[in-house]
Amino acid sequence: MRIHEIIKQKRLELKMTQEQVAERLGVSAPAVNKWERAISYPDITLLPPIARLLGVDLNTLLSFQEELTKEEVDQFVGELYAIIPEQGFDTVYEMGMKKLSEYPTCDYLWYMTALTLQGAVMMFVPSEYESYSEKFEKIYEKLMDSKNPEIAETSKQMLISKYMSRKDYEAAEALLASIPQKHVNVNQLRANLYKEQGKLEEAGKLYEGKLMTAAQDMEMAMLGLMEIAIEEGRIDDAEYILKKAQDLVDVAEQWGYGKYSNEWQLAYLQKDVPRCMETFEGMMREVEQQWELPDTPLYRYTKRREEGSPFWEQMKKSLVQWIREDAEAEFLRESPEFMEMLERYE
Repeated sequence: MRIHEIIKQKRLELKMTQEQVAERLGVSAPAVNKWERAISYPDITLLPPIARLLGVDLNTLLSFQEELTKEEVDQFVGELYAIIPEQGFDTVYEMGMKKLSEYPTCDYLWYMTALTLQGAVMMFVPSEYESYSEKFEKIYEKLMDSKNPEIAETSKQMLISKYMSRKDYEAAEALLASIPQKHVNVNQLRANLYKEQGKLEEAGKLYEGKLMTAAQDMEMAMLGLMEIAIEEGRIDDAEYILKKAQDLVDVAEQWGYGKYSNEWQLAYLQKDVPRCMETFEGMMREVEQQWELPDTPLYRYTKRREEGSPFWEQMKKSLVQWIREDAEAEFLRESPEFMEMLERYE
């Protein structure tokens, strides 16, 4: 809540009228009325007396408390993402920043809002990513000192990626050295504990999450090895690694899009236009099918997404927009066959 809402709520809880509050503070009743309607704000010298009168501390009065629960934050960022297609990214970004100003010490809110907006700008307005990049960077820099170790370390990881993208390898190396190496997988131990306690559903959710994360980590590692093989001219090795990455998608029952996107990466790096066309169409087919986590023994406990998400249509638009605007995709734009195929998805 903001200061005007707190003043009104606490006054009502104390069963005081605006006139009574005004009398106790030595101001006019219209002044209190304007405070509660957010037309004006109390003079700074009145803040301590107001806090004492309403029975709150200054942190609460100024909304400097971590008042939002995890559920409230998750709901907020979900709502932000959902209204982007209707109201546009700029409007939603301002909504997010306004919320952060109301809860400056709620690290989880800052963390989730930054991740959500960063993902959204890449999805909805990728051409404007650079203009927002510095703003997200400042948020992650603030969160590096979070008392929540997970938020602090993830923020450092995001910054390392940003430093690497601009070839500031010294800064990336320094920040990487500040992240402690973990020898214990807390979620693995927690899942084992839940299983032993008979909390099978809770254990199942953690194991399934670990499976998905492990599959994604293995896929990223394989793609890294594939790119190294290409750089070194070992094309047969790159094809071998690609096949293993595609097999992993089947083994872990992940989205089939990964098979095509991995092959696209190889075709794109080699500037193989026919193969790019084939894999691009495969990616688009997978997006149009609106994949859902399979209902199999591997994913019995994980929550499914809600229906009616604008994600899929926006993803198609973003892929097309990327081809049309990315400088490195010029070789594709020079192909009449590829561009004719691309028009079918616009």
